[in-house]
Amino acid sequence: MAAQISSYLGKKWLDHIFQNATYTPPSGIYVALGTGDGDSFQEMTPSTTPYYRRQWIEFEESFATTEEAAQVNAALEKLNWPIARADWPERSTFALFDAHTGGNLLFWGFGGDVPIEKGETFYINSEATSLKIDYVLTEATDYLLQALFDHTLRGDTFSISNIYVGLLEDVGSRDGSYTEYSKSGYSRQLLNDWKNAADSADSTHPIEIFNNGVVTFGPAGANWTSPTPACLGIFDALSGGHLLYWGNNDISATILSGDALEYPANYIRVRFYHNVH
Repeated sequence: MAAQISSYLGKKWLDHIFQNATYTPPSGIYVALGTGDGDSFQEMTPSTTPYYRRQWIEFEESFATTEEAAQVNAALEKLNWPIARADWPERSTFALFDAHTGGNLLFWGFGGDVPIEKGETFYINSEATSLKIDYVLTEATDYLLQALFDHTLRGDTFSISNIYVGLLEDVGSRDGSYTEYSKSGYSRQLLNDWKNAADSADSTHPIEIFNNGVVTFGPAGANWTSPTPACLGIFDALSGGHLLYWGNNDISATILSGDALEYPANYIRVRFYHNVH
């Protein structure tokens, strides 16, 4: 399924990670049909399409791929809707909701409009009921994306008590590997003060969250010379743990013994792409 994450779910995910604002996974996931995209999605209704209703869907455990950061497949061979009691209207969009009726839009995407006439049955086969996340979080690890997918679509437990910011000598990797700074006086810094996730004016990265608290490394126990930090890394533990996310370090400074390296509020930004396949 070629799909995009909803603004609602993107904000829930970011606040769940960075604000410790618990996102309780849905008790069920349901597939809806209609037209339009995102907030303008217009669902088919029983009044226009007799006997239409959303269909419950179950997902298998997500996994990493070589092409995408994470993928999840539906645990079914075929998803059937009731026999059409009249010709169906246009339905070029599918959507995943967290309730059988009403509820919140989670994902949506365009799936084509196959004509369905009275007496026919509309179905989606298993090959079409996979969702692939392709770097939905900019520079996110497979661990984080798979945990978010499985928490939302399968109800698996996933929570983060504290967020720590660290310095990396090189860019992070999707598989969670990294080379962390190891200079005298360096340690990861606790950062649990984040602004609320919000919509962005950037249509390519429409959902984002910024740090509200200042991050200060040091004071340096010796001169912090070559190599300079290439990236900032976001972790779920003071040491060890999981790398969740990384981003470029654009602050260039000579840190001598006794100096500190400071990152101001609004410097660290984590963004969602609208890019789910």
